[in-house]
Amino acid sequence: MWDGIVASGVSKALPPKLCFELSQFYNRQESLGERYVRYAAMTEQDIYPLGPGQKGIYDPSSGKLKPQYAAYVDRLRDLVESTRKLDPQARAMKAKVQALF
Repeated sequence: MWDGIVASGVSKALPPKLCFELSQFYNRQESLGERYVRYAAMTEQDIYPLGPGQKGIYDPSSGKLKPQYAAYVDRLRDLVESTRKLDPQARAMKAKVQALF
């Protein structure tokens, strides 16, 4: 999206501070998207093959998630938290852009 804004020349019509803030926002959004792609890839490669019973994700001796699956859950929590942080930023950016018109 940001590449389209820059390529079309729209970014030149924006106030410099807003242009910088939009650039930061889209950079964060792209980073979140890349992390989601990695999370989804692990889901498809490592989680789905386990089947509905998901046998083998717990360490038999401790009953806790094996480290690779605990990391998977942590990635999901991180994605949820990052999305929660981006939502108010998106609303703020939208309001700033709408205020120009």
